[in-house]
Amino acid sequence: DIVRGARETVEAQGGRLVLGMSGYVDTEDPVQAEHLLAGGAEGLLIAPSWFGGVPTDGQEKWLLECPVPAVLVERTAPAGNPAAGLDRVRTDRAHGAAVAVGHFAKLGHRAVAAVLQEGPHAAQIAAGYQAAMESLGLTPVPGSPAIRGHGEYDETVQYLVDAVRERGVTAALVHSDEDAIVLVPRLQERGINVPSDLALIAYDDEVAGLSDVPLTAVAPPKRAVGELAAKLMLQRLAERASGRTPTPRQHLELLPELRVRASCGAGEVSSN
Repeated sequence: DIVRGARETVEAQGGRLVLGMSGYVDTEDPVQAEHLLAGGAEGLLIAPSWFGGVPTDGQEKWLLECPVPAVLVERTAPAGNPAAGLDRVRTDRAHGAAVAVGHFAKLGHRAVAAVLQEGPHAAQIAAGYQAAMESLGLTPVPGSPAIRGHGEYDETVQYLVDAVRERGVTAALVHSDEDAIVLVPRLQERGINVPSDLALIAYDDEVAGLSDVPLTAVAPPKRAVGELAAKLMLQRLAERASGRTPTPRQHLELLPELRVRASCGAGEVSSN
């Protein structure tokens, strides 16, 4: 959806979007960028292979040396890092996690667990979960947020079963929605039914609505992220072509929405 949003925006202005893939291999990022630049690319919309979502050990160095404008997409850089001065557009994933926890609280849940897939967004989601739990005065759950590798389903199921039976957990935030779809039937095999025993909200809404138990999900505005990143890049290119003084760099954060379905025990609505 991010690529689709960017492509439609660029094509509407008579441009062309070309895609390069590096597969979360950070050494491949500059190779792909060099290939695109050699083919005539005038700017880079880039989601670098920063596994934690931020650069470490100088991963940003090559990007800062690029001869064309660059806009970070769904990535950030901490204050003090040179890449913090780049334009960027991303989803406020911490806000999305907080909205999910707040929804659970409105439904009367006090002990809310979180299981997150490791990767570039885990730290933001974890921060939002923890901040919301504290601000709402909800019961801390030992081991939450639990960060798991993709495919570690047995460990995740056991963690959630123990959380329900031994720690009084009645709700859980699970990232991603693909993982959540896998977990629901496995939990049911262990006697934990969704939503009667465990209300569940998935983070991401790629396939959440297709689950046997349709999943309530935090939905990042991915198409809008692509559109705004492309518009920002087009602005930078226009400024460069005209020789105008560039406008200040921008850090744009978009808020996800919560799409409520059956997995948290409520009817279907959307809310921010």
